[in-house]
Amino acid sequence: MGANVPSSSFVDMIRTKKPALSLVSAATPQHFPELTVLLNAITEIPQQFGIPKTIVGVGGAILQSYSESEIPNCDFTASSLSELQTELKKRF
Repeated sequence: MGANVPSSSFVDMIRTKKPALSLVSAATPQHFPELTVLLNAITEIPQQFGIPKTIVGVGGAILQSYSESEIPNCDFTASSLSELQTELKKRF
């Protein structure tokens, strides 16, 4: 969708388009609270609206400060294009 998209717009897009995959990028550790809120909201979409779960991947410079296990409700993290390709090959 692009940079600086409000969480509510991101969630609405997932709810209406029902993508198989959603990718989120966070630039700095200061974005971690907003990232957590967004990922929690994405996780609730299938229960609230009865639609399939989207696979959620997280990338960006935030991965220099947080490990995958510290990022809630994401299916994978990727810090490079090659890591993203590897993760996508596992799932699709």
